[in-house]
Amino acid sequence: MIVIAVALFAIGIYAGFLITKNSVVIQNTATNVQPQAITQNPLTNPLISSVFAIGQLASVSGTTIVISSGSNTLTITTNASTKIVAYKQSAKDANGNITVTPQNITLGDLKTGDYLNINFKVSSSGQLVATSISKISN
Repeated sequence: MIVIAVALFAIGIYAGFLITKNSVVIQNTATNVQPQAITQNPLTNPLISSVFAIGQLASVSGTTIVISSGSNTLTITTNASTKIVAYKQSAKDANGNITVTPQNITLGDLKTGDYLNINFKVSSSGQLVATSISKISN
């Protein structure tokens, strides 16, 4: 039993020596490497249909809304094609499953403090433009 343990120990040491002997060390020899500037905002790529943000409505001014979460805020612009909906509970079955129905609303129906899920696109100028707004609670 001791002979087997010593043999396995010796094989382990030999294998470790081979691995160390054949190791390749890669050194960074580049000097004065500068980070590359991003020339296009990846969120403006046509392959990205939208991005979403969830927050509490802080304010509405004209077609611009501000949502917040804690100390973070985000300003998003709406336009005539922005779809705004609220979900209202319409039924509850015997098993407790709730059915909700979307109801089209306007910016004027939104109140400070409402929780919103906003899908938006980033325009080529960097402006956030809402494609849809879902009121998820009062």
